[in-house]
Amino acid sequence: MGIKEPSTQASLQVPLMVASFRNVCLANFLIQGFTLMEILLFFLYVLCGNSPRLFDKDRLPLAGNQVR
Repeated sequence: MGIKEPSTQASLQVPLMVASFRNVCLANFLIQGFTLMEILLFFLYVLCGNSPRLFDKDRLPLAGNQVR
C-alpha cells in the first residue's frame, strides 16, 4: 500500500497542473488576441484614411456590396 499512495498522489497532481497550465495559456491567448484585434483595428483605421467611421461605404467597397 505504501508504494501505491505516492503514485495516486502524483496522478492526482498531474491533471491539476495541466488544468492550471491550460488556464494560464488560455488567459495569455485571450490577452494576445485582444491586443491583436486592437492592432488590426488600428491598421484598418489607418487604411481607411483616418476617417472616424471605420466601415464607410465609399472607402470600403466590400462593405458597400454587402449592404446592397
